[in-house]
Amino acid sequence: MTKLSLRSVLIFPYVVLVVCLALAIGSLSYSAGYHAVQTVSKHLLEETVNRISQAIDRHVVGSVATLEVAFPDGMLMDADIKSNLNNIRDRFWSASSLHLDPNNYVYYGNKAGQAIGLYRYSIKKGELRVKYTPEEHRKFYELNGINSTPTLLSIEEKNFDPRVRPWFHAGSRNNNDTWTSVYIDFRTHDLIATRARQVIGRDGTFEGVVATDMSLKSLNDFVSNLNISENAIAFIIEPDGQLIASSVSPNIKRNKDGIKTRVKADQSGNTLLSDIYSQMVPLISEKVANDKPETFSFTDDLQREIYVAYNKFEDGAGLEWINVVAIPSSDFMGDIKNNNLQTILLGILATGLAGIIGFIILQWVTKDLKVLSDAVNNVNSGYIDIEEPINIQRNDEIGDLAKNFSAMQRRLHTDYLTGLPNRYAFEQHLKTKIEKYNSEEKY
Repeated sequence: MTKLSLRSVLIFPYVVLVVCLALAIGSLSYSAGYHAVQTVSKHLLEETVNRISQAIDRHVVGSVATLEVAFPDGMLMDADIKSNLNNIRDRFWSASSLHLDPNNYVYYGNKAGQAIGLYRYSIKKGELRVKYTPEEHRKFYELNGINSTPTLLSIEEKNFDPRVRPWFHAGSRNNNDTWTSVYIDFRTHDLIATRARQVIGRDGTFEGVVATDMSLKSLNDFVSNLNISENAIAFIIEPDGQLIASSVSPNIKRNKDGIKTRVKADQSGNTLLSDIYSQMVPLISEKVANDKPETFSFTDDLQREIYVAYNKFEDGAGLEWINVVAIPSSDFMGDIKNNNLQTILLGILATGLAGIIGFIILQWVTKDLKVLSDAVNNVNSGYIDIEEPINIQRNDEIGDLAKNFSAMQRRLHTDYLTGLPNRYAFEQHLKTKIEKYNSEEKY
């Protein structure tokens, strides 16, 4: 059996205890931080997804209000727009004033091929676009207020016929409000969605379609400027994967022929966005049940855990978009890992400091114990020098032990009746003196 010193017996468990305590604190801290990050990440993702839905809802509500002011529900329209031109212009000015961004353009076309539209540049300036016959080219007039006199600006080169436009076809086929497919506006080169409503004539039959454009630029800007975390991404897609808005990639690109086209999520050029979309394809194909956020996580090619939240935005006019927000766990776990590392380093430092302090204390304790041990060995071997008592000046248990040992030593080597050293003690004392004298004579 290996003999261990008292110092080792006392120091080793002490050091092990401190190390285990540091590891336990570090492990608990990491575990608590990990679960806290998961909870916070989930809430943050859900909140951000809901914010995107609110931004979309603001756009949609604006388009509803714009059409309602332009042509209130139940209002009957004359067959010729000339007969009611000023009234239409005033309503269109009021309608386009509600939400200059994004619903700054409202227009109407009828089955006779006539058209009128009002495009607002600012709160005080607009452009009136009118044509009265199918063969006529639209005339553009400048307006500097709701009651200002129109000033002719230009005549459109191409012949604009409202009856062949997608918004006219969509509105004429539906009794309720409806959305056209998202498309690229030829003027602004931004994505546009058009909301259209059927207008009834005074004879009770279909007369025309009123519509308003909803620019998606501000929605894309909103998504791009979301401040979530360093590597987080947010995007909006249609069920077929076409991007509506994205914080990390454009939603429009030029093809090899130089023509601008829309971008699909899996062709965005952003690896993380493509990975997220590939994970969502089965979920989208199964239909998103409601507008409440759903969450899931997966591990990407870089072995990062990605937290994802998504929900569906849907209105009664056929709009159906899916909002997605994703955050790599490293964006949050980095601080947790750093804190855990700091805890371990502090534990190591505390262990070293505790070891040094413990070593000094044990050195102080074991030094006096060593003196006592040597004294016991001397007594056991027959060596004694009663003129040199044990020099341990302590007021604790070790000091009491030293005093008791010295007293016992004196009793063992002193005659009880005379108080003088007994013969054995005297012989040992004399022997010690002789050895000491002989040793000094040699030098």
